[in-house]
Amino acid sequence: MANPRAALHGWDVARRIQLRLTGTATLHAGDEVARLAWEHLRPASRATYRVFPGPGSAVSMPDAPGKAGQDSDGFAAFSVIHLHYHVLEWLHLGHSSHRRARFAWFGNTCEATWLSP
Repeated sequence: MANPRAALHGWDVARRIQLRLTGTATLHAGDEVARLAWEHLRPASRATYRVFPGPGSAVSMPDAPGKAGQDSDGFAAFSVIHLHYHVLEWLHLGHSSHRRARFAWFGNTCEATWLSP
C-alpha cells in the first residue's frame, strides 16, 4: 500500500499473445468493493481463504495441507486489487516472426508505438 505501482502479465498460449499492463493499484480489503466481490465468489472459492496458515505463509512441506480456520468465513483474508493501467504492451510470438506494440495513455490521448520484439 506504500507503493501503488503495479504490473500485470498475462499469456494466451493458444493465440501466442503476451500482455503486460503497468499502472497503479488500489487495494480493497474489508471495504464495500471487497464485500461485493466476495459475495460473487462460489462457496468453494471462499473456502480457500479460510486455510491456516494463510496463503503465502512458510510451511514445512510443499504439500502440507492447510487446516480450515474455525473463527472466520475467510473474508478477513480476502482482498481486491484494482489496477488502473496507463501502459499496455502487446507481444505476439509468431512461428516465423514476432510483433510487439506499446499503448500509453496520457489523459484522454493514447500513443501507439511499434516496438522491436
